[in-house]
Amino acid sequence: MLTVDLLAALVSRLKEARAKGRLEAVLKQIKADPDVSKRSFRASGTIEQLRDAVQKAGEQGLISAQDLASLVDDVEENGGQHIFLFDLNALGIARVRSQEFKDSFQRLPAQPTPTLYADLPNAKRTYYIERPRQIVVKQVYPAEYWEKDEDRSYADADERVTYIVRKQRRAINLLLLDLARGQAEVRIDRVRGQMDDGLALELFSQFRKDMEEAFDFDSLTTPVPIWQGFTRIVSNRTDTYMSTDGARDASVVVSISNRRENDRGTDVRDHPSYAYATGDYARDTLNVYWLQEGGEKIHTILSRVPGTGMGKIYVAAKLEPDQLTNVIERIRQSTLDAP
Repeated sequence: MLTVDLLAALVSRLKEARAKGRLEAVLKQIKADPDVSKRSFRASGTIEQLRDAVQKAGEQGLISAQDLASLVDDVEENGGQHIFLFDLNALGIARVRSQEFKDSFQRLPAQPTPTLYADLPNAKRTYYIERPRQIVVKQVYPAEYWEKDEDRSYADADERVTYIVRKQRRAINLLLLDLARGQAEVRIDRVRGQMDDGLALELFSQFRKDMEEAFDFDSLTTPVPIWQGFTRIVSNRTDTYMSTDGARDASVVVSISNRRENDRGTDVRDHPSYAYATGDYARDTLNVYWLQEGGEKIHTILSRVPGTGMGKIYVAAKLEPDQLTNVIERIRQSTLDAP
């Protein structure tokens, strides 16, 4: 049932994720039904107006709490994340299939609740979910980090004071398991409004620790060395766009970029002096856009995590599930195709 409290929590999640357009698209699709009065509710406006529209649609039985929760899940679980790829070994596949693994976690409630979608969870909760082709372990928790308070910090001729304050926010971590393909994937919430590799690795380490009795990454998985596919990705002019590149060989490090912001300039590989797409050059980080049908570009930062044997994929934007899945598959394939 779409209660007032649950409605407020779900719409708040969409607002925080800047997914108003996704909610508008759902309402427009409902209104496209010829049996639905076009004046029943609006399908655009402020987030507050859309909340009223969803309430009216719910009262008419046109949208359910589960429908709205599924939309929130799609938004929260796909993008704005640091992603780590693994391959499952035979022991890992057997472990995931075991009843002991399933019993290690709570089952996701059959119906969404205000507590599950609260602005700030009051505790860390880890759920087991079975989906088509995929088993999911989903952790919902209050993440903590430290950040400079710009308003209170100051510097003058005789004194400099910096205030660092503790922040908390709702966060989602995921372990995605595809037994048919023998693949595992960890998605760690970005938490802050910017890329923070240190925080990402700290949160990933804690997630692994939370999981270790049920699922030990060291014995059940092998990290995918995504950096081995970087040269292949750079050579792929059909599916990718690059505005910057930092390459190195045994004697020199080269950094080259176009002079326009982000993806507004020409591909840096079109520059007459660009000659770094061969296997003679290596990279620890790759800044690359993945081209989509219709001309859209999805930005990722791929990196090798020093001292861990792992690679990391940073995806800043919130994406449709199929979009993110497609990008991940292309990165995996580039690694498999690496010479």
